[in-house]
Amino acid sequence: PTASTLLSWIAQGKLRKELLSPNRIRLLATQGSPKAKDLVTKIFGSVNVEGTQERDKVVRAMSQQLNADVRGDAKKGWLVYDRICGQCHVMHDRGIEVGPSITANGRGSFEQLLVSVFNPSLVIGDAYRSVTIRTQDGSVITGLLVSKDDQKTVVKTQGGKIVSVPAQEIEIFQQDKRSLMPEGIENQLTPEELADLFALLTLEKAPESPDNMQVPGTPEKLHRKR
Repeated sequence: PTASTLLSWIAQGKLRKELLSPNRIRLLATQGSPKAKDLVTKIFGSVNVEGTQERDKVVRAMSQQLNADVRGDAKKGWLVYDRICGQCHVMHDRGIEVGPSITANGRGSFEQLLVSVFNPSLVIGDAYRSVTIRTQDGSVITGLLVSKDDQKTVVKTQGGKIVSVPAQEIEIFQQDKRSLMPEGIENQLTPEELADLFALLTLEKAPESPDNMQVPGTPEKLHRKR
């Protein structure tokens, strides 16, 4: 099938959108037909090619690191998840829902997972674009837009806190093309912590679940016993 046909099937729910890799999505968004580009935006939201090239280098470096002779402990990965991911995401009923649930999103393959973690602004749904509000007293509020009308703007911030700002107090309102999820997670974790986190994230079910499977493309060594 053509790219437009494939995208149409995804839009109709006949195929899972996880079947398309982030790099394929980027290619369709930049070089696809007008119809394909429209469908990419409809299905995936904004595709930010400009300004994400440096993060591409990080994705490649982290892929090489995790494909090397590293071993992770999925159960220890929960400790890293709670600190890094769980403040804004829910996975297997654990965490705080600010961004999308990652139980079934962003983990369709090892490649998709790498991009989701290390280049979070490459492909982002409009509902998850970062919002920044500057109030007249100089306060700055950053989060995800919940609602906006003539009376007030409501934002959900990190940790799940809901903040309502009266319209007359807003000096600047800006919705960015970038994700609320911060870049640079690789600088906050040791190689061992990264291996533990990815050992967790690459499992389709919680670590204690029987008959667990790894997402496609997961490095074989990552789940070897230490």
